Amino acid sequence: ITMRQQARNQRHALLQWPVVVASVCQHLDAVITDLDTRIDGLEAAIATALKDPGLREQFNRQAVQPEATTPEGLARVVRDDVETWKRFIREHKIPQE
Repeated sequence: ITMRQQARNQRHALLQWPVVVASVCQHLDAVITDLDTRIDGLEAAIATALKDPGLREQFNRQAVQPEATTPEGLARVVRDDVETWKRFIREHKIPQE
């Protein structure tokens, strides 16, 4: 995912120059497409694995609720969790060390 973002950033940087090297942009487009395809495949494989009853039972025994999501979705979950725990700490006046 990081490589894909770096490739997109590099492509964007090239567009800022008055003369864009078409072959470099084409190569970056191909890299981005390849990375998108690979990431989509991984996301699909993870989603399939998470539907496996045996795997879900193993997670349940550990009190884990697996959920297939996107990187943006995970970032949203983490952000929401941080806010939830910040509020909990504030409301219960838990001292920070």
